[in-house]
Amino acid sequence: MRDLAKKLGASAARALGCQSRVEALRLLSGGASQESWRFDLHTDEQTENLVLRRAPPGRKPSGFSTVDLATEAKLLAAAKAAGVPVPTVRWQLAQADDCGSGYVMNAVAGEALPKKILRDDAFAYARAKLARQCGENLARLHAVPKDQLPEMPDLPAATQIQQLRALCDSFGEKRPVLELALKWLAARAPDTGRVTLVHGDFRNGNLMVGEDGLRAVLDWELAHFGDPMEDLGWLCVPSWRFGEIDKPVGGFGELQDLFAGYDAVLGEPVDASRVEYWQCLGTLKWGVICLLQAFTHLSGQRRSVELATIGRRVSEAEIDLLQIMSPRQSITAFTAAKTHPGLRPSTAELADAVASFVRDDLAEALTGRPAFHAKVAANALDIIEREALYGPAADCAEMQRLAQLLNRQGERAELNTDLCQRIRSGKLAPDTPGLLDHLWATTNARLAIDQPHYATYKKLIKGA
Repeated sequence: MRDLAKKLGASAARALGCQSRVEALRLLSGGASQESWRFDLHTDEQTENLVLRRAPPGRKPSGFSTVDLATEAKLLAAAKAAGVPVPTVRWQLAQADDCGSGYVMNAVAGEALPKKILRDDAFAYARAKLARQCGENLARLHAVPKDQLPEMPDLPAATQIQQLRALCDSFGEKRPVLELALKWLAARAPDTGRVTLVHGDFRNGNLMVGEDGLRAVLDWELAHFGDPMEDLGWLCVPSWRFGEIDKPVGGFGELQDLFAGYDAVLGEPVDASRVEYWQCLGTLKWGVICLLQAFTHLSGQRRSVELATIGRRVSEAEIDLLQIMSPRQSITAFTAAKTHPGLRPSTAELADAVASFVRDDLAEALTGRPAFHAKVAANALDIIEREALYGPAADCAEMQRLAQLLNRQGERAELNTDLCQRIRSGKLAPDTPGLLDHLWATTNARLAIDQPHYATYKKLIKGA
């Protein structure tokens, strides 16, 4: 860290033409793809609070990244000129700086943590107006002329579905719900329509919010050209509601406010059906992103407890996809007898003991990113405990349903591969007797192990 601070100070001196010193450099939590570092820059004239956004030397770009960091910086400038609140880019890193690729921008005061934005009393006024502000600023973003923007890929729905299918195939992980969603979305892909700049990751978590409302739109690495309704749909993906499931816009607002803000700036009514489609495709994309993060860890490309644990969030996307494709008012909670095989303390009991230590003692003694990762590690241990307790019963029930549905026996992985192939070929469809019941039951059991506190799951269980 000290070496990076020294190099960053030299980079500032080159870019600003004055003596510069970097202090209080710290890595911000989150950032599963790129890194964000906050620091104080001291010059002869002033002290500024700045943020470095970079891809460290040697790190490969995310499989979903569509633009490099140099292009991101250009997009920030274009968005700012269009009236969208974004940080001001101060300078871009040069190869001679030896800091990786990236840029430095002004720090924007406010809060980006979704749970604080959604629950703290300090943001009550902001929450009331945030959905409309998002609509207004997405409209401004989508109105930027294409000739004022750098080169980026054009990603209509059909292209994205092809990419998602290819990624799923590359993992070798057979997920029948994702396979069914790919088929469902491909059959309903909208026509090309209007093509604009798309932020690609406009959601709660990438918005800097103050007590007065939206202050900055962050994280532009997924930007591309495409259907502008994609941004509105992505903002409404259930996982980005962070527990406030009944507030469709980011967990803080209503669709009518989002649409009214958009219409007020562009003078064009929003196509709600198109937004719903992109919400579904965005939900699928989030599930595939979870798989990508997990396999980034498993392949050794980047070892990280955060990336590994995100892999167990695929089931969030699966239950939301099922609720879109085959909605249900309620489900019966998955239950199984707790088992403690072998010696005591069992594997589950040991995992519980370690999780309690990591969460209650270790995390409390740490700060910043290490504290965040300690909490992630505790969550991973909770999953291990639930897997040990409930996994055997869940697997046994799944195998019985697969054998009945496919009319054959086999290993679990083999049967799921067969199921996915039959869905892809059209031999099995949503109206096939038993298919959706099987997918709902399997997803129910997975959520009980992976993410039992996920809002969609809790709401469906409560409705039973």
